[in-house]
Amino acid sequence: MKNENNESMKAPRKNARELIVAKLAKRFPDRALDNDDDFFDALAEYDSRLCERYERLCNDQNKLASLF
Repeated sequence: MKNENNESMKAPRKNARELIVAKLAKRFPDRALDNDDDFFDALAEYDSRLCERYERLCNDQNKLASLF
């Protein structure tokens, strides 16, 4: 969308860290992600849980595929 001066009216883009912090804040509302240590601890926990979830999904799909 553009204004009358033909300039773009897009919202300013957030950097990747801001987007990740927002996602982690939703996932871990009780944690303060003020410093790098807390941020990376939460990120590591989020990643490990996500990997476990995808591993369970893959195992379930393999079990289902083996039935046919």
